[in-house]
Amino acid sequence: MQPKRFGRIVAGTALTGVGVASLALPILPGIVIIGAGLAVLAPEIPAAQRAVDRIRSLIHRSE
Repeated sequence: MQPKRFGRIVAGTALTGVGVASLALPILPGIVIIGAGLAVLAPEIPAAQRAVDRIRSLIHRSE
């Protein structure tokens, strides 16, 4: 596995995990952190890309 790909997967997974954990904590904005984690994972994992695309379409629809 390439180091850059491995780094993205680790960082994206960590961000997503922290985001999920922070949904129960009032300190951090969990949804924003999950979105950042998915954005980091998107170039490497197709399911994350689909989730990011869906989030973007929901944001643009609400504007």
